[in-house]
Amino acid sequence: MDLEELRARRLHGQGLGAVRFADGIDAVRRLGAVQAQELPGALWGIAQRTRAPSRDDVVAAMDRGDLLRAHVLRPTWHITAGEDLAWLQRLTGPRVERAVGSNYRIHGLDPAELRRASVAIENALRGGGAATRRELVAALEAAGVDTTDPIRLAHIALHTEVTGLVCSGPDHEGNPTYALLRDRVPHGRTITDDAARDELALRYFATRGPATDRDLAWWSGMTLGTVRAAIAALDDRLTRHACAGVDYWSGTDAPAVAMPDEVLLLPAYDEYLISYADRSALLHPDASTQQSGRRNPLFDRVIVDRGVVVGTWSIDQRTGSVEPRFLDAQNAGRQRVLAAAVDRYQDFARSVS
Repeated sequence: MDLEELRARRLHGQGLGAVRFADGIDAVRRLGAVQAQELPGALWGIAQRTRAPSRDDVVAAMDRGDLLRAHVLRPTWHITAGEDLAWLQRLTGPRVERAVGSNYRIHGLDPAELRRASVAIENALRGGGAATRRELVAALEAAGVDTTDPIRLAHIALHTEVTGLVCSGPDHEGNPTYALLRDRVPHGRTITDDAARDELALRYFATRGPATDRDLAWWSGMTLGTVRAAIAALDDRLTRHACAGVDYWSGTDAPAVAMPDEVLLLPAYDEYLISYADRSALLHPDASTQQSGRRNPLFDRVIVDRGVVVGTWSIDQRTGSVEPRFLDAQNAGRQRVLAAAVDRYQDFARSVS
């Protein structure tokens, strides 16, 4: 397997090739989770992997609870399928808690204080209700929990999410809300730890493959030993590839695919890049010194041409037009193909009701 085949397979698996996912729910369910600390970008990242990109369709799925947003896998927000969030939290939540344990202590959040905050939030949301951040702050203050430090408050919210108590609620007049996970998904899946480990690994390799064991460990927050145990358990359901002396895995049903002649406008933190510990195969040689001045292309909206990051893009706040910035003047000659990507994004932006 050479690098072009690796890129083509990854584009196909992630729904960025010739075949798109049926809808946003299908996309997220297959991907397992989509990083979403910047929600508008995450909505575009999900929608453009579907046959008919629509922001409203993805938002409606989140309002219904078919898709949910919470801190999961790593200490950052992701969107998952509603029925998957509880078992994902049971699998990865304890490691997230350990990762942020020192931050809890710095902000005076010992186990007793976290329990008091969790009880206050649970009582505020009991009975199927949803509350805005401001409303939860009022409930915490009424219970004697200090909320004056925004970082402390953020860690309280993170704790209630990774322990499986709270997740996103429906939008309220343009404001996000919180709700109890058990109310949003009364009948979530219950599976064993090993089954959860294997399920997450299988979804990852089926959509991100070819990828390495270290890629999955980075993305999922699982240890390398846990990842390797999953690969061993899934031996007959994965295909191993070799590239430059490194072992990669993908789903067994992943076909050989041609590189799509398509330019993509990806949001910051898109799964096409964030899913891998080693992103060098996807980056233009000049990607670390792009015009934005920032050294990590993950923090920018990126232009991807035939699987490689070739530039960045922004939106003119006055006109709403897309402004591309190419790393190499040769790529600017792809204006015709870029125009199709711009049209796709602008159709998505106009889909807001």
